[in-house]
This record gives sequence, structure tokens and C-alpha cells, in this order.
Amino acid sequence: MPELAVDPHSFSPPASQATSTAAAELHQSRSPGFAVVVGAVALLGLLWVALLWRYRFWIATNDHAVFQLALEQMSDGEIPLVGTYSRLNFKHPGPIREWLFFFPYLVSGGRAAALPATTIIFHTLMFGLSIRAGWKWASTRGACTAAVSVAIMYVAFGKQLHVPWNPLLAATALFAGAWGLFMFVRTGRWAQAVLCASAAAQMHVSAAPPALVIISIVIGLSALAKTGRWEWDRGADAPRWVGPTALGAFVVMWSGPLVDALNNGRSNTSALLEASSAGDDQLGLSNALALAGRIVHPGEMLAGTYLRPGSEMVTGTGGAVPLAAWALISLLAIGLALRAGTQHDRATIVVLIALSSTAVVSMSRFVPPLFGYLFASVSAISVIAVAVTVSTIVAAVLDDPAVERFAWFDTSAIVAGGVAVLLVGTALGASELNQIVPQRRAIGINGAVHAVVVPGATYAVRAGGNIGALAESEVALQIELSGGDATSDISSLGLPPEDTGAPLFIAAMAGVRQCLIDFKVGQLILDGSIEAVGQDIAIVFLQPNERSKLALCPPL
Repeated sequence: MPELAVDPHSFSPPASQATSTAAAELHQSRSPGFAVVVGAVALLGLLWVALLWRYRFWIATNDHAVFQLALEQMSDGEIPLVGTYSRLNFKHPGPIREWLFFFPYLVSGGRAAALPATTIIFHTLMFGLSIRAGWKWASTRGACTAAVSVAIMYVAFGKQLHVPWNPLLAATALFAGAWGLFMFVRTGRWAQAVLCASAAAQMHVSAAPPALVIISIVIGLSALAKTGRWEWDRGADAPRWVGPTALGAFVVMWSGPLVDALNNGRSNTSALLEASSAGDDQLGLSNALALAGRIVHPGEMLAGTYLRPGSEMVTGTGGAVPLAAWALISLLAIGLALRAGTQHDRATIVVLIALSSTAVVSMSRFVPPLFGYLFASVSAISVIAVAVTVSTIVAAVLDDPAVERFAWFDTSAIVAGGVAVLLVGTALGASELNQIVPQRRAIGINGAVHAVVVPGATYAVRAGGNIGALAESEVALQIELSGGDATSDISSLGLPPEDTGAPLFIAAMAGVRQCLIDFKVGQLILDGSIEAVGQDIAIVFLQPNERSKLALCPPL
């Protein structure tokens, strides 16, 4: 009697077995990854609350006052479509910083402390994602490499870890985006690379070229994978919901700049392009290469000065030797990866070359004034380039499987080590306040303005002779915090046009300050000194019928 053919795919287990199998799969999908995510969110939430208390005396000054002012405007329904202002007469590409910080700011009750608290959480999250991406990229070696690079970044931030400054936020976002790209090369998980790179590009325009390269590589490799010419590691793909969610987030985060471009005729885009093509004033390729050599100097990296190089570093000498040394080391890494590495190792080298080349070319197009913060994003790439280059050589010399066999590098040790790096770095970074805060509190701008403002009234804000300070932003912010409505024609403040019939505040320095005092224009509500710039400052308040006196001081 012939045997009956049975289709193995047609067999269905008993209902009870199927139910238990489904429950086991659900449990497996939620553990340990689900538990780690829940634990991380809870830990970050508790840390945020603790940081709110830690920074309870913090006040927003200069650029940070402009930032908090934007959040106050959002509370009134004014949603920004582009980023904050730049001193080069344009606004940064996107408003993601304001959008991300708005909810924590709202939850805190509009406390200024929410800005540094959320900033530290943001940096910690970006660094944590970087270590996780390193693990996905090259297991133990990748996690250790990422952790070392994160530690170097912490050293560079130092007391600035709590400062909600867009170039520093962009640097860590691009850092996480680059590590996300290495993870993508291996696993096909693109969300971190694309979203973090996009956030960096929106926060500060200097991060836009490397971010564009990251996104282009993601698109290119994804296209190759569709044709079968590229393969990801088996079983390394993300859960199904991640892709659509990340795509939706990408569309939402770029909706603001898109709407702005449609409504304003690409005016901000044109200003960005004009600033990036300033001709003879650019730093130049040779100077950029020399600076790159000084940035990757081990002494600069260990001292943390590489992230925001000072003028003596930007225009100094001594970059040729470290640049040549790293070029030789890089050639060794490339040779080892091409000879003995996998396709993923070779792709990593290509990615590093693309990012490093883009960073150097971007620096070459920077125009004066060459402030140190302009180099933060490209310097973050240099940290990764150095760490991954050394890691590649170590792996080739020791043999990757041999590295994996070190007994003390099990999963729990990697997780514990990564968490330790994050907690220690965060604790040290939050240990001290930047000195500009107590100095500004001593001047008393906020109290002087608050004493004059009548809740519900509208006020105008002007500035004159200001040198290296944005005291007008603090005046405008305090008007809003005191219940008034600020108006101004100063573009950096992002306020409604000046109400010419409203009482007027003037933040004045240098000759304008002296003129207002000599001619007794308006009411002098504050006369002090800003140590950070070594200049005296005056805050003058005028009623509408006193505006005619402004003719005595022509700059106003």
C-alpha cells in the first residue's frame, strides 16, 4: 500500500500548542529588548526630574534666551518652520530642536531648567544609541569602539554638556547618525542613521553635508539590496513597525522646512546657499587639511579641545605630522580590510572615507568669523574615524573571533560597561554650571525688566551697539515670562514686527549706551557690566511719548 504524501506546510499544531507558541513568541519579542527599552525610558525620566532640580537656578542667556523665547512663542501657538537664526544672516534648516524641546518645556511648567535638563537627556540618548549601534555593527569590538568614542566626546563637552546650544546638539545627533550608518551597513536598520542625521542637519547647517552623505549611502545600499547585490546579516532586520514609523517621523520632521519653502519662495534656502559660496573668504582646502591634522592630534582629543577649536588652533601650525601619521594608519586599515575583511568591513572603510572627505570639504567652505562651534559636527566625525580605524587594525591583528572569545566580554558586561560610560559622563558633565549664568544673574536684567512690565501689555524691543552679547534676547524673554507681549524688528528674535506705539525697551552698549545716558533718553532701569565680553550695558525704558528723543542717538 503506497504511503500518502503529506505536505509539511499544511500541518497545523493543536490549538493549545499554537496558543502557547504564540505566547512564547510574544514574550520573546518583548524580552529582553522590550524590558531594556522600558527600563531606559524610566531611567531617563527619573534623571530628567533630578536634573530639573539640579538646574533650578539656571537662567537662559544670549542664544539660549532666543531658544527659550521660541518655546514661549510656541506656547502661544506660533510654530516655527525653520531653525534658529545664524550670525551669517540665515536661519538653520529646520526647527527640530524647538519641536523636540517643546513638550518637556511644557511639562516642566515653562521652567528654564527644562532646557539644560532636556539637553543632557538628549546627549545621553544619542550616546546610548551610538553604543548600541556599535554593538549591532561589530558585536563586542563595535560596542567597545563606540564606548571609547563616546568617552572622548564626553571629555570634549566637559562643563558644556548641559548647554542647549544648537551646534553642540547637532554634533551628538550627527555622531549617533554616523554610528547608525555603520549599523545599517551590517543590519539594514536605517532609522537611526537617517533620523539622527536629519536632526543634525536641521539644528546646524554645518552638519548638513555629512548628513546628506549618510542619507545618500542609506538610499544607495538599500537599492543594491533590492537587486540582490548586497546582503544584510540574517535575522538582523528591525521589527516591521520600525520602518513605517521612522518614515513617518522623517516626513513630519521635514514638513516644517518644506512648508516654509513653499510659503516664502525658498528665501531661507537661498540665504543658506549664498552663505556657503562666499568665494575667497572661505577657509580653503589646504587650511582645512591642516586643521584636520590638528583635530585628530591625540593630545587635542584627550584634552577635549578638538570639538570646538580655538582661533589659535584653526590658524595655527603643526597639523601636517599628525595628519600624515593618521593617513598612514588609515592606509594600513584599508589594506587589512580589503585583504581579509568581509563585505561589511570593506563597506565600513568606504563609509569612513566618504564621511571624512565630506568633513574636510565642508570645513574648507567655512567663512569668517571662524568660531570654534562651527567645527563641532565635523569634529565629531573625526572621533569616529579615529576610533573605527584603530578598531579595524586591532581586529585584523588579533582576529575578530579571538576578540569575541574573551570570557569577560559577555553581553551583560557590554551592557554594564556602556551604561557606566553614559552615567559617569553624564554625572561629570552635570557637575558644574557654566560661569556665564551666575555672572548674568548678578547683572539683574531679568529683575529690572520684570519690575516694569505690566501683564497683558505690549512692548517693543530694540538693541544698539551690542558687542558679542544678545542682551536684547533676555529682555524680550523676560517680557514674555512677566506676562507681556514682546515685539521687535530684530530678526534673530523671531518676534512679531515692532509695535511703534508701544513702550520701548532698549538694550545698549558701547557708544549707543553712552549717548542714551548723556542725553537722558528714557528711564535708565539698569546700568551694569557684562564680564564675558568686557563691556558695560544699559537697559533703557521709554514710554510711547518719549520715542521722539531717540533722534538724539542716530543709530536707534
